[in-house]
Amino acid sequence: MTITAHHISYWIGQQPILHKLSFTIGRGEVTVVLGQNGAGKSSFLKILSGEQKPTIGQVMLDNHDLHKTPLPQLATMRAVLSQQDAMGLAFSCAEIVMMGRYPHYRSHPSADDHRIVMESMEEMQVQHLVQRPYQALSGGGQRRLDARGGRERARAGREGPATTQPQCGSGPPCRLWTPGPNPTCLQAQHSQ
Repeated sequence: MTITAHHISYWIGQQPILHKLSFTIGRGEVTVVLGQNGAGKSSFLKILSGEQKPTIGQVMLDNHDLHKTPLPQLATMRAVLSQQDAMGLAFSCAEIVMMGRYPHYRSHPSADDHRIVMESMEEMQVQHLVQRPYQALSGGGQRRLDARGGRERARAGREGPATTQPQCGSGPPCRLWTPGPNPTCLQAQHSQ
């Protein structure tokens, strides 16, 4: 999937954060955004993921206007690994992985959804964590469960190829990527 930004600007109050950014990230490309603390990297990624609307401009995922695409459809088009996951409720690891199935059922997961979650966890080699509370994992353990693509593998299920979260070079996992055999990956890094 191609990500295209057209004249993206973002302001918080009177403070400009991003100013007239235009670019294309092609299918299969790995892109790293470098910047110091406060440079706007997280705001940039939030806009490109659809979590935040730009003040001005447009973001396209292939031919879909990101900010006009219904959330259930958007959930099947891209995956996001937040910088921090604030899980206030005591979910099991299997329930966290099941969250990737949300776009594919109405109110309750089917037996097929549960099977896909178990297969995803086995494929990720984290089946021993099925009943463990997500909050009981260390921060690194939570990242590993998320970064190995648990929710995204479960999301793909039968609807598409299982997707391991791509790595951006030898650095940390991508924070925004499109699923499929040739993923587009975007990562933000702190620069000195």
